[in-house]
Amino acid sequence: RAAAPAPTPAAADDPASDAVARHAGEQVDVRALGRIFYACLVARWPGGRGFGLPPAPTEHGRLLRPRQVRAGVSRDADRVCDRILGQPPRHHETPLTSPREIADELALVTEDESMLDDNTEITLGEIGILPVAAGNGVPNSQPPALLPTRPRPVPPPQEQSRLERSREMARQATQGHRKPIWLGIVLLVVIAALVSYLVGRQSADEEASAPAPDSRSSGGGTNVEPLGIAKVEAFDPLSEDGEEYPENAHLAADGDRGTAWETSYYLSSSDFGNLKDGVGLILDLGSPQEVTDIDIQYGAAPTTYQIYTTSAASDPPSEAPTETNDWTRQGEAVEATKDHSKYSLEESVTTRYVLLWLKDLPPESGYEGSRWRGIVNEVQVEGPTS
Repeated sequence: RAAAPAPTPAAADDPASDAVARHAGEQVDVRALGRIFYACLVARWPGGRGFGLPPAPTEHGRLLRPRQVRAGVSRDADRVCDRILGQPPRHHETPLTSPREIADELALVTEDESMLDDNTEITLGEIGILPVAAGNGVPNSQPPALLPTRPRPVPPPQEQSRLERSREMARQATQGHRKPIWLGIVLLVVIAALVSYLVGRQSADEEASAPAPDSRSSGGGTNVEPLGIAKVEAFDPLSEDGEEYPENAHLAADGDRGTAWETSYYLSSSDFGNLKDGVGLILDLGSPQEVTDIDIQYGAAPTTYQIYTTSAASDPPSEAPTETNDWTRQGEAVEATKDHSKYSLEESVTTRYVLLWLKDLPPESGYEGSRWRGIVNEVQVEGPTS
């Protein structure tokens, strides 16, 4: 017999899970905006080759800032880009974590008074090359920076030092690109604001459409309410004792999503190591009741499950069946790709016993690819409101 189940972390309720998912999706958008901004500034794609651009250079595994790659990048733009992509941002800057924050910061971006200061070390030689960490492979010929500086007066003809010649060559390389540069910045601000608006609108729509906790709707549109569960039993007909951790079965319907019933862990594959067809929980409602939905909170995903019930109320069994063949299957098996899953019966069924049958288990945390374990934090049977 497999080892005892590991402790299960508290599962978030459904609204919190949706909020976490929305936040994760927003962070993907934020990183994408940062990469686009970085590519606009230096004509290189951060994180490897992309969209026909060469990879952005790194130093000790950390992405170089735009001003380290290209002369003429505005300090404000360099700072905004680092606050998006820096992990963490340099100089203890606050990270930008939403499109709205990016749009607000970009609106404040200004041009630098000078492209290079006296402390900037460059080595351009006769054709010009920007200083980067050794081994990053920045080629000699590159597109101009997106944020050029204001034109500087041309000095009178005289003998120029190496540094002065280098500055003049870099200044000339950035002339004539001001219009497309600012068009790119304006476009990026519009994209960031649009993403921020859409994320906020989606969140508001979901909150407005969420049903009240005590009057939810089933898949068929019927208002439902929780039915009392008198008893929960572990069901494992293919094992010697016919049960799997029966002492913890009640935790799956104790009203606390921080507790859970767990299966044993299984090796080799998610289908119980090819040892059995599945295991489950028998939910005893105490008496025959009309059932329309089963609401389940899992501790991990994906979990494939099936719902079974007993015979009609005209001939209710006094005890739950002990063989899977004696149960009536309701619909097809479902793969719950998230921690929360709600199963709506095609037609309501009057029954005393409901069987939640797990057919395929999720990987156990910390043992991905080697161990699988089913976790049920909370299960709730629902029926039409009185």
